[in-house]
Amino acid sequence: MRKVDEIYRIILELEGEKNQGVTTSQVADLAGIARSNASRYLNQLHNRNKLEKIEGRPVLYKLKDKDDLSLGSNLDKEKTNYSFNKMVGADQSLSSDIEQAKSAIMYPPKGLHTLILGETGVGKSLFAEQMYNFALESKVLDQDTPFIRFNCADYTDNPALLTAQT
Repeated sequence: MRKVDEIYRIILELEGEKNQGVTTSQVADLAGIARSNASRYLNQLHNRNKLEKIEGRPVLYKLKDKDDLSLGSNLDKEKTNYSFNKMVGADQSLSSDIEQAKSAIMYPPKGLHTLILGETGVGKSLFAEQMYNFALESKVLDQDTPFIRFNCADYTDNPALLTAQT
């Protein structure tokens, strides 16, 4: 059984008849995993329309369809139209980088700041743009939020200018 399936089954048990929602900490404790990993799995389930996400402190997750007990192992095999799937190596060499990027984007309440490092020409800007597209598709960002390409190398001589950009 895949871990995301196990997380879903834990939520089924926690929800019971009350349907009041569960927190990331509750799921992490029952699954015996780190809170950050529980958050990632819960967001995967939310993106696949298995859970409803209720913003607040703490964020609560509720089942959308309590009758869905046939999750099985095809949850992870389900293909989505997310931007990362269009990248070469998305399910091979880039898979761990993409999972980290998705976790950073989905981190409550509005994601984490991310610094992408690499040699010239490896696709840092492309990866950043795919992160932006994923955030739009996941509704973390509003549709009218602009994508701004920012090259930190332009500020090597005067790093104080860099801090003024945020």
